[in-house]
Amino acid sequence: MKKGLFALTIAVYAYILLQVIVFKFLSPFELLDPSFYGQTRDVSLVPFQEMWQSDVSSSIKRDNVYGNIILFVPAGLLLALYVPWKRAIGYALVMSVSFEVAQYVFGVGYTDIDDVMLNTLGGAIGVGLARILGSERTRTIVAYGGGTVAICLIVMEGLLIAVNG
Repeated sequence: MKKGLFALTIAVYAYILLQVIVFKFLSPFELLDPSFYGQTRDVSLVPFQEMWQSDVSSSIKRDNVYGNIILFVPAGLLLALYVPWKRAIGYALVMSVSFEVAQYVFGVGYTDIDDVMLNTLGGAIGVGLARILGSERTRTIVAYGGGTVAICLIVMEGLLIAVNG
């Protein structure tokens, strides 16, 4: 059962990352619509430029920082189970860059170096937690904690689809 929950956790986490970062809660088919493609293609390679803009509210800045960090903590936990910690942090960086490139290619969201740095920090925090907990405890927490969250999200999404058609 633990292996099944672990696999479910990985699948749902990958789905969440794709939905939140790349698809922005759009269907993949909406991204293929020529009228949608590339409407929000922009890149910021200057660190913290967006965070220091005065026209963005402090709550949005805070949510962006914490959201980007928290979103990648599970990636760090998962990666730490399979590769040495330095490589796991490197893979978190590569994952984050890949998602930002996908945002640019699909023309969704805002491709920002801050996101890469914050996501990588979240991955590093996850790796650190995995090192502190040990691999067996981390695997158990990911399987049962993540599996519970995954099942709840699947049920909620199913209900939303049933209600909204």
